[in-house]
Amino acid sequence: MSGTHRARSARKKSPGKALPGVIAAAVAVVAVGVVVFLVRSGGETADPASGNVPAAASTPRTGTQLGFTSTEDFSYSLGAIKAGLDSGRRAYIEYLVANTSGRTAPFEAPGQLFLPKEESGNEACVDQEGTEVGLCSPPTESEIVGFVGDARPSPDGVDQYMPAGASFIVRVTTEDPVTESADAANLRLYVWDVRFVRNRIAQGLPLP
Repeated sequence: MSGTHRARSARKKSPGKALPGVIAAAVAVVAVGVVVFLVRSGGETADPASGNVPAAASTPRTGTQLGFTSTEDFSYSLGAIKAGLDSGRRAYIEYLVANTSGRTAPFEAPGQLFLPKEESGNEACVDQEGTEVGLCSPPTESEIVGFVGDARPSPDGVDQYMPAGASFIVRVTTEDPVTESADAANLRLYVWDVRFVRNRIAQGLPLP
């Protein structure tokens, strides 16, 4: 998962600590009649047929937000919104990504879901320095599920960009169902990619 986090017209499922440069097929997905941006766990996205992802009425409540600066010197603020299990028993966390650079910046989504290893049901679940003891990160995929205000991603070739001050709501979801014993209260969100955390010691984003 240490590969690029810049938004591109491709889909990637995060395999936990994946090697850089893993590329998945480009895809546009329509779910329940609503087009969403499928993104890499690091921010890569498939081009949608339209931009009708629902906008949030106002900035959602988050836990304590943390600021991160990429190696390209773009700044972002991230805050966890909520955690849960979907109807297919896949675990997810939604979080806010805000462009605080004061200028147009590449869309990034570096948040990664962690949960107790015994609840993951996945042998590929890997741990990371800085997280709570016993937690690991299974393979995940991410998507933009909402916008705050009118700002939308703007394409530039294969990249997607965020206008200055834009805020997007991202959901990171496990690829596979978690165990029957899994509890949404045990889900955690961390950022550890070297492009944002130089020492790779995971930084936690608490839920509200």
